Amino acid sequence: MIDLAPLQLGPPAGRALFRIDTAELQEWLALAHSVVAPGDEASYVDWQPLERLITDHGTQ
Repeated sequence: MIDLAPLQLGPPAGRALFRIDTAELQEWLALAHSVVAPGDEASYVDWQPLERLITDHGTQ
């Protein structure tokens, strides 16, 4: 059986909730943590396209 973890993305007004394999999420987080120092994450990700997609979908 696969253990699924909830993953919420987006601003409170237009968020999306996904379920993702916990082991894969832990592996990805460990890799990301080894490459990007804690506190510097925002400088490596442009969240605006995803936020627009979530927000636009919620207004239709």
